[in-house]
Amino acid sequence: MTVVIATRDRCPTLLATLRRLCALPDAPAVIVVDNGSTDGSVAVVRHVAPQARVIELRSNLGVAARNAGTQAAATPLVAFCDDDSWWSAGALARAARHFAGHPRLGLLAGRILVGPEEHLDPTCERMARGPRLPGAPGPAIAGFLACAVVFRRDALLAVGGFEERFGLGGEEALLTMDLLTAGWTASYADDVVAHHHPHPGHRRGRRRAIVRNDLWTMWLRRPVGVATGATLRALTPGRLGGLADALAGSAWVWRERRVLPAPVERRLRMIARVSGRPTGVRNRTTRFRWASSSVRWRTERVAGDLHAALRESDGNACGAGLGPHGAHQDLDPISEGVFRLYAITSTTPGRRPSAQSPHDDAQLLARYARTRAPELRDRLVRRYLPLARYSASQYARGSEPFDDLLQVASVGLLKAIDRYEPARGAEFSSYALPTMAGELRRHFRDRSWNVRPPRDLQDHALAVERVTTALIADLGRSPTIEEIAERTGLGEDSVLEARQALASRHAVSFSLPASGDDGPDLGECMGTSDAGFDGAENRATLARLVRHLSHREREILRLRFDEDLTQAEIGERIGLSQMHVSRLLRNALEKLRREDRCS
Repeated sequence: MTVVIATRDRCPTLLATLRRLCALPDAPAVIVVDNGSTDGSVAVVRHVAPQARVIELRSNLGVAARNAGTQAAATPLVAFCDDDSWWSAGALARAARHFAGHPRLGLLAGRILVGPEEHLDPTCERMARGPRLPGAPGPAIAGFLACAVVFRRDALLAVGGFEERFGLGGEEALLTMDLLTAGWTASYADDVVAHHHPHPGHRRGRRRAIVRNDLWTMWLRRPVGVATGATLRALTPGRLGGLADALAGSAWVWRERRVLPAPVERRLRMIARVSGRPTGVRNRTTRFRWASSSVRWRTERVAGDLHAALRESDGNACGAGLGPHGAHQDLDPISEGVFRLYAITSTTPGRRPSAQSPHDDAQLLARYARTRAPELRDRLVRRYLPLARYSASQYARGSEPFDDLLQVASVGLLKAIDRYEPARGAEFSSYALPTMAGELRRHFRDRSWNVRPPRDLQDHALAVERVTTALIADLGRSPTIEEIAERTGLGEDSVLEARQALASRHAVSFSLPASGDDGPDLGECMGTSDAGFDGAENRATLARLVRHLSHREREILRLRFDEDLTQAEIGERIGLSQMHVSRLLRNALEKLRREDRCS
């Protein structure tokens, strides 16, 4: 096993990581790839850790530094970690056993414990919820964290390694897709543990690079609909910089675009459905259909600029006409998908209008408010059901079936239709969305907790979950307890208590394998009360007490309680009357009780 570390200008944390890796009982070979550091890291590492091989790069190649380390490795397995993460004792040996037992395993992601508190990284929680598929030691995954992952070296090099254009941030998904396309499996292993103490600094432009790389990944490998959904989600003020960077590389993306095979795409969708990560654009158009006029104008402007830039980059700036349904002809799939987004969000005359205008909706709502006709209610439900789907998708999680959430949101939609008062002048969507969101929140509060903590602890747990997800997107890493506490306004103890409450939210089936596919079920490993312990304790106590009885008293007790004879039968056996036996038996038992109390 070889451990590869890519680093730049983080000499103190790098040295701490090297000390921990060199102390491992696995004794892995270590390769440090320096991305053009200016703090003297190369000289210091060569002096302090001469057993580690150092590869000095002239400039910062970002993620491509890992490719250089992989090519220099001489072992069949390569483990990656960052300069602020390291593997625990025995983790690499367990990973090697997993690879030996699963010949088609190409990627194994480890369990990451973050910070001095060693809380589980939320990304690992999602990966652990993935489906179990044949040929893998654990749940199937569609991505990983590069600070704790092990590769089969030949598999990594065969697919070309990490994409050099991606820099650093969000580069893992594309590599996972390429491995799955090549026939390898990717899995998560809970027993392969790594530690990550994130550097407190925030690398400038990292979030922008993550947005760009996510869009590139979608357009490089995913179907047009899924890629368009990713572009829709990027049309927000905090992501427009990454969207602009993605546009700059659109010509390269189109040249390198290779859509995933259907089986791989189905696997990604299944993993996303089980683990709770979104995969597509389904029902996302509702978000923009009901946007305010200012947001609609901004979306139309950005989508138009995006479409024009893509056409120009592909050499289609001239001569592209409109098809019969308002779509551009002779465009590559990327430009066509973005144009569909532009058409959805546009309100300019001449483009295809929606099936029903907002004015018609208002008239229908007013008629229903006056008449309460059931047929009008049915029409309104059918009309606004996509809005319920959108509301349900905002609360979609891996543990809650989407159909159940849709039913809850539909109940909220019915309540909104019945309670809406057009005379107040408010838009129906502005009233319906909070109503459906309230129904969904009540559902999660009252129905989704297997062990229900107090209400304030539930609120804290949900707030911690939301803030953790937001901080991961902002920082590009797992947040520390201090950062979560600062954002939520809670104390650190309250944050830890909230995370424990989240862990008790869902039960684990006893029928799941305890470890590996061939191991015993979890229920078979659970401890139970053994009555033999109580019996052994009673026998030991009784053996000590009967030493204070005479031989005849011990014999009477044996015949009564061991052979289960009556007092008359005991009297016949030892030549005494039944009344005398009763008196001796009573005295013997009283003597045992007295000795027990005294001892």
